[in-house]
Amino acid sequence: MLELITKSKIRRKIILLFIFNQDRPYYLSEIAHLVSTSPGTAQRELNKLIKFEFLLFEKKAGLNYYSLNQSYPLLEEVRSIVSKANGNGEIK
Repeated sequence: MLELITKSKIRRKIILLFIFNQDRPYYLSEIAHLVSTSPGTAQRELNKLIKFEFLLFEKKAGLNYYSLNQSYPLLEEVRSIVSKANGNGEIK
């Protein structure tokens, strides 16, 4: 179902990661590891999600942290799509 939102498998995995872990910030290499990609590829996808205002970026102690933008206007719709398409909480 998320294929309707984006063709990028990595971006879909990142969206799932943040939807299923909404209150937790992640740093770049942690995200790359969790979604099984390189930090460079993760960075490109994260930049797109920041541009769409889905994610927030913060630099702390030399690390780049990313978190879900709880004020994202379509957040409830994205949550609904994710829960219907992937209700088991597994990042595929």
